Amino acid sequence: MANIYNSQLRQLRNTSSTPNADEDKGVLDVFSQIYRKEGGLRAFYVGVLQDTGKSIADSFLFFLFYNYLRTRRLQKQGGKATTLLVAEELAVGALAGACSRFFTTPISNIVARKRTASLLSSRSGLPSSKEPSVRDIANSIIE
Repeated sequence: MANIYNSQLRQLRNTSSTPNADEDKGVLDVFSQIYRKEGGLRAFYVGVLQDTGKSIADSFLFFLFYNYLRTRRLQKQGGKATTLLVAEELAVGALAGACSRFFTTPISNIVARKRTASLLSSRSGLPSSKEPSVRDIANSIIE
């Protein structure tokens, strides 16, 4: 986690890969810095509503596609078939996962951009109200 956070800081810093003296020295330091520099406890939950919505949609769509694809495959085998071969179950699951990801990846992009906007806002000292809304982010992606 600390390495990922340092990598993001280097990208935001847009300078050398050498961390500043005030950058993290471990996981606990990362938590401390997030709390102090990025808005307290609220900073740990940026994008949680969108991420929860994405998880719910992902699960719902996966099982919807899985049930549909599995039922279609069983119908092709004949009316009395109740099970698929292991390879067929795996293929149906993989295809269902790909179909659900097709629809939920845009939500993931919105969540990532919302978190990045929050990080940039906290670093620039702008109030939270200046952060873009989900609608603003979606419109930006569409444009």
